[in-house]
Amino acid sequence: MRYLLLLMTALSLPLNAAELSRYVALKVHKAFQVQQEESTAEAIGILEGIEPERAYDQAYLQKLLGVFYWQLEQGSQAEKALSRAVTLNALDKEQHLDTQRMLADIQLYQQNFIAAIDNYHAVIEQTKEPTKLAGYWLRVAQAYYFLEHWHDVLASVSAYKQNVRTPAISALKLQLAAELSLEQWERAVKTTQQLRRREPEQKEWWRQLYSLLLRTDHNREALAVVQQMERAGFVLTQTEIKTLAGLYADQKLPAQAAEYYTRLKGLETDAEMLATQARYWQQAREWDKSLLIWKKATEVDSQYRWPYARLLLQQNQYQQAITQLNLIDNPSEQVLLTKVQAYYRLNRLELAKKAANRAYRVAQNKAAREWLDYLDSL
Repeated sequence: MRYLLLLMTALSLPLNAAELSRYVALKVHKAFQVQQEESTAEAIGILEGIEPERAYDQAYLQKLLGVFYWQLEQGSQAEKALSRAVTLNALDKEQHLDTQRMLADIQLYQQNFIAAIDNYHAVIEQTKEPTKLAGYWLRVAQAYYFLEHWHDVLASVSAYKQNVRTPAISALKLQLAAELSLEQWERAVKTTQQLRRREPEQKEWWRQLYSLLLRTDHNREALAVVQQMERAGFVLTQTEIKTLAGLYADQKLPAQAAEYYTRLKGLETDAEMLATQARYWQQAREWDKSLLIWKKATEVDSQYRWPYARLLLQQNQYQQAITQLNLIDNPSEQVLLTKVQAYYRLNRLELAKKAANRAYRVAQNKAAREWLDYLDSL
């Protein structure tokens, strides 16, 4: 708000003292002398001791009091004084407009948002200069932002943009906040892209962009953003590495996904992450790598013996598959039938029959019965 203080002080100098009554003008002049000697409180005392009769004198004094109160950081008093000055409506058009703008600025600072918006709108109606209009509309947007009136934020930012060539970053942030709150995801993507172009060094815009692209099912574009983000020198978090790996897998690039998992901290002791990496290697048909990771996963958590055993069976490593299957507690019918298949492949028919009988006792399904009939026929 420093700009506000300087601007109010400049606008409040007694350049129009000729319009004041002589008595008031002399008092105002004395108040300014005292204020310039860094005794603003004493200057306020002088002004408050004046009892003017003319409306212009009253309005001018209230405006000046508003400035001095603000210099003393007495926001409420400043707001009251400027409100009285505006209500009197006795200043000339330019002074009145400046006073109402000051009032709106202080009300915004004081979080009196509704009143601030009303005063800004009154000022906007009397203003034609694009630069000033842009500033007023931006502050209106800020007030609506604090009120969480999101549609009004967007309307105000739109009016602001009509008066500038290049919107300020603060305006784009307000627009993005409103679009996110209103779940206008596609529009939020475009706004975030603008912010990323303007502030490429800010990681938050890269993160926001790929998150929105994922939300809007633009996974290929999200992958490109995370790739660019890393090439731009940003260090990926563990979550971002997982996200990137998932995006590679989504784009049918499981080998790249698996490679990224090697960068995760604590991978060797996290069975779930190991299992995910093993699946990626399996999708990439990197069987040896997948088997190695599945083995590590089972060493951390035995629940992964089943997918490990299935891949061993698929790769014709039947004895290793049986070893894993035998370690599974309370085996299901599916596990037992897989054991039947492994024993059969090893030509260990009696063990295959035992496994088939056990599977039939567990579920009494058609597959187990067919295995028993087939093995009995051999």
